[in-house]
Formats: sequence, structure tokens, C-alpha cells
Amino acid sequence: MVSGTAITPGEGVGGVIKLGSSMYTIVNQLTKYEQKIKIVYSEKEYLDTPITVMVPDLGMRLVFENSNKQELILIEVLDFSKLRLLYNGLALNEIVEQVRPASNEISGSGDSSASSADRLPSPDARGVVSSTESNNESGETEIETLVVPPNLGDIYNKLFGPTYPGRVSKDFRRYILSYPGIAFKFKIDSDELVAQLKSSDNANENNIISTLLNWRKQSDVWCISISVFHGSSWDSFVKSLSSSKSSTKTVSSRRTENSGPQIESLVMNLKMGVIKIIFETEKDRDDKNEFEIRIGQTTQQEVLNILGPPDDYFNKFDSRLLIHNYLSKSLNLDLNDTSIYKFHNYFKYGLDFLYDLNSSSNMHSTGVLTKVIIHNGGIAESLDFMKWNKCRWRVFTGKSSDEKNPFNMKDDVVINSSMYFKQIPQPFFKALSDDVPRPVFLNRNETEFIDNDLTIIEPEELACNSSPPLFDRTSLNGTTTPSVVENKKWGQSKLYGCNRCIMEVIESNGCISSLTIF
Repeated sequence: MVSGTAITPGEGVGGVIKLGSSMYTIVNQLTKYEQKIKIVYSEKEYLDTPITVMVPDLGMRLVFENSNKQELILIEVLDFSKLRLLYNGLALNEIVEQVRPASNEISGSGDSSASSADRLPSPDARGVVSSTESNNESGETEIETLVVPPNLGDIYNKLFGPTYPGRVSKDFRRYILSYPGIAFKFKIDSDELVAQLKSSDNANENNIISTLLNWRKQSDVWCISISVFHGSSWDSFVKSLSSSKSSTKTVSSRRTENSGPQIESLVMNLKMGVIKIIFETEKDRDDKNEFEIRIGQTTQQEVLNILGPPDDYFNKFDSRLLIHNYLSKSLNLDLNDTSIYKFHNYFKYGLDFLYDLNSSSNMHSTGVLTKVIIHNGGIAESLDFMKWNKCRWRVFTGKSSDEKNPFNMKDDVVINSSMYFKQIPQPFFKALSDDVPRPVFLNRNETEFIDNDLTIIEPEELACNSSPPLFDRTSLNGTTTPSVVENKKWGQSKLYGCNRCIMEVIESNGCISSLTIF
């Protein structure tokens, strides 16, 4: 149990759980503090529905929008026995732990291991009584915990002050009171009070809140949950949820402090191999927020100047042509080639960069960029879940662009990271190749590659002695339990390759989990 955690309306709870933070940031922070989490999501409409993260040891439920940046839009406190919440230095709930002698009663069957919870009072309307196990081996003492949640009178009269009347449920057993950025749900536990609320004298919302606040026993109207959100009222927030775009606008302006530079999106011209990195603009700053990088031209040092040092890196020794040994004589291939490449992983940005370090093939000593991999690490059924962040992107074929206007998308086909693979129009693929590419099935749970990469080589490319495109992805540290693999089929995907682009699509929901530009 955390002794004290500040709750800030419209902002968040404590120093870690802040509205506007990405799911990647929150989940990694919770993992760092060894908090257990449970992910709840829609299997069939993954991109169209929010993702819920349950944190049982904190008694919280976190809701993230999913179609855009996977930002935290709602924090719900559902269990007041886990955290002592503070507002302006005042406690919202009370958690009292008392040490008392352990009970020595033995059940009639002679079983002395009966649960201590069976010997404690049942929860009442104003609090929850529970007990932990004995604090020593002899069982001489045990800890009893009394939890007193906030009631309506304390919230309205002492802690937050007056506000507009709330809403009562149809059965008059629930009452929601809303303030800017925070809302409280109360349970009405008195049958007498419920009957009074149903009477004709309480036909409007003003009379209802007056009756509740003047009730003789305020513990009969006790809080069962607290919601923290960004907005002027609970009703306005709920209305914003009806549109994913509305909810995105709501939370995007609440970027957390000291989170560092954030990538807004990537825009890619496939024909020219040009990528524009767009950073989010910060108030009162005139820093450049757009940078261009080019496949085959931009150096490792130039990317480092833009993004800073990577989160991880490793060298890759190229063995991609060994399988084609029998073709070596006819195609004049050098199978003794020991080409060296370096991967830079930017997990926080959802990006990987591959550099060619072979001094004989280029004039740049720091290596030249040969491939960019854009991840969507927020797809729960992908093995990359939460290892990489979600990177937003837009891709167009580049058929109408030229060197002077590399990002001219007029009359072009544009796809983006919010699309399912099935939503990509056929003209996009026909502009890059003759037809929709045939998929290659991949099961990452069952298949291990020696050099952690998959190589796709087209016969035409071998005939031309050109460098074949690689599809490189490092695997997660750890394995998935057999039951999860059997039920969820995690790690199964399809690869669709076309000119300068390879897409990995999750088999179960059709989401594009990664995009490789080469």
C-alpha cells in the first residue's frame, strides 16, 4: 500500500500516471515498479475501441484511446483500500491498520487453517474490513485494515466545494457528481433515503442533491469510484468519447511535462525513399520540428543528430544469400562476403534504423542508412507489444513528386497507421507493382532465426545482382505461455512485400504491426 498519493483533477494521480501519457510510457513505468497489469481490448475491432489497463495492486483502471497515439484519457480509482488519496493535502479516504491478537478458534472439523477473513466482520456501507496473514510464524498477531471511502458530504462540503447538481440513476441507487476534470460515483445504501428520493417532492436534480446533502447519515452515500479526465464535466467527456478524433484533440493538448521531444508522425515517399520526421511543437519554442532523411544517402551521424543516442544497438553480419549457394556460379555472387550492418533501436519512438558499415561500398565512415522499420508496439496480440512505442505514419507512392517537391501528395494514394490492411486501396499496390502482393505466413512463436532476421529475395533482384531487401526484427526477451499461444495465436502474422516496402500484418485482427522501408 502506498501511504499517500496526490490526485489532481484534469491531470492525473501521483507522479507517474498522467493524462496524455502514452500507453508505452505508462506500462513501462508500471513494469519498472513491478506492478502487475491486465490488458483488456477488442479482438475484432482493435483500432476502433479503447484499450483498458487494469492495475489491481493500485485499485485503478486506465483507459487509453487507440486509433491515434494511444494516450491515457481516463483514470478510474475503483478500490480505496490500495491507495490513500490526497487532494490539496487533505485525505479523501482513510486506511487504518490495527494489530490485534490472532484468533485461536478452531473449526469443528479440526482444521486450524481456516481463513482469517471468515473470523472478521463483514464489510459495511461505509468501509471495508480485511485482514492480512499473521506477521510472525507463531501466528500471535494479525493486521486488520479498516478502509473508509469518501462520502458525498465530505466531497461537496469540505474537500471540493459546491458544483452543479449531478445525475441519479434510474433505480436511485447511484449518484454521479461532476467537477472539472474529476467525477465521483456514489452508492446510496439506505432504502429509506431511496424511497425519499423517489417521492414527488424530489422531481428535479436540485431537490435530489439537497436531499442527499441533508441526509442525517452521510455514510449512507459513499463513494465507490473516482474518475479523472480532461474536460469541463463528466458529460462532456463522455460525449467526446463518441468520436476518436474528438478524444484525441482533448488529450493531445495535455502532453506531460518533462517527457522530452515527441515524434508527431512520419511521412514517407516510397518512390524517392525520402522520409520526413515531424516532431511535436512546444509552446514558446522556435526549434525546427521537421527533418528529412533519405534511404541510401543519410548517414548514421545525421540520424543521431536528429534523434539522439539509440535505446539499444547491435551489429548484424549479413548471411542472407547462403540459401542461394547453388545459384552462385550462374549469378556471380560472392558468398564469402562478410558485410557488416548496424541496427539502432529507438524503442521510445517505435523506430529502428539499419546502417551499412562497409567502407568499401560507400564514402561515409559512419555508415549509410539502408532501412527504416516503423513499429506499432501497441498491438496486444503482437510479440512486440510494449517493447516499441506506437509510431504514427503516412505513406504515399510518390508518383507525382520530384526532387524539388518530394512531399507533393496531389492525386496520389496515401495510407496511414490508423488503417487496417484490408482498408488499403488496391491502387496503392498497383502504383508500386502489378497487383496486391501475395502474403508470406510467419509464426514468430514457433520460428527462431539464427541472426534474428527474415530475408525476402525476389528472383529479379538476384538476376540484377542488386542488394535484396531485408526484413529485420529482434524478438522479445521472454516467451509466451502455451495456453496464450493456443488461445490467442500471438505471434502469427503475414508479410506483404512490394517495391521499397514490407508490411507485417497481425493474422488475428488485420492490424499493421510494422512497416519496413528500404
